Amino acid sequence: MKTGLTKKQKVTEVFYNAKDPTAEIYTHDTKLKKRLLSYAAKYPELCKQADDDGQGGLWFEIAKERISIRLTAPTPRNAGRLPVSSLRKTTHFGICTKEAIMKKVVSCAFNIDTTSVEVKCADTCK
Repeated sequence: MKTGLTKKQKVTEVFYNAKDPTAEIYTHDTKLKKRLLSYAAKYPELCKQADDDGQGGLWFEIAKERISIRLTAPTPRNAGRLPVSSLRKTTHFGICTKEAIMKKVVSCAFNIDTTSVEVKCADTCK
């Protein structure tokens, strides 16, 4: 939908206070709008679309206890690495096969907080 708004102007805002039992959400985010519309259809006693600004933004009223804010810890530097079990059996572009890696494994560590696996191999797996 063309709105004439810049991406910076297409905001999502959550308003609530200590007194009222509901919060208000104003958003232009398409994915969030779809989720809220679906939730409102399923639970009309907890959430409803309150307004449409005509420029792609929708207002919702939702029970305050249905909202949560999730903070996540920063990921470690090696979080993007694939665990050994997910490596494909290929040697294209110098990527070692799983079997070649397993023969040369010196140590293996599992980080329970990030569910990552760090594998150290002898100099090369070729």
